[in-house]
Amino acid sequence: MTTDSALLEELAGLTGLDLARGLRTARQSPAKLLHYLACFAALHANEARQLRDLIAQAEPASALRLAHNLKGVALGLGLNHISSIAAELERQLRPPQPATLAETKPLLTELAQQLRQQCQAIRQLRERYPAAGPTCQPPAQPQAGEKPAAESMDERVTSILDR
Repeated sequence: MTTDSALLEELAGLTGLDLARGLRTARQSPAKLLHYLACFAALHANEARQLRDLIAQAEPASALRLAHNLKGVALGLGLNHISSIAAELERQLRPPQPATLAETKPLLTELAQQLRQQCQAIRQLRERYPAAGPTCQPPAQPQAGEKPAAESMDERVTSILDR
């Protein structure tokens, strides 16, 4: 069995992955799809916490943007359940009355669980196929008192997908 066919078989067994959709994004390359999924895991694993923090800080516009970005990236990679949770969060965060932290807590809990499970499975698969491309690193966290980098999530994802 070739590496691509073995990887394809393992990707097909990845719970929560719409393989056909993910492969369309990756131009039918299992290795490229695994690379994109690994980048997703590196960049988005903590977004449930980030969403919770933004909602708790009464920053619904920022939370709305983050939920929207997560929805789109997850959908493009075939992570449909994560995308649908993010879509519901996005709906709840829309003006004129964005949901409170108490109202979004069940969805945030479900999102955190799904992200944890999916990202762990992706990392384990990536470890078994190191030749699937360079590893992705999460963005550097700002030091105390520093503002986060101005680069948007869309710009980071676009730069990864263009590699």
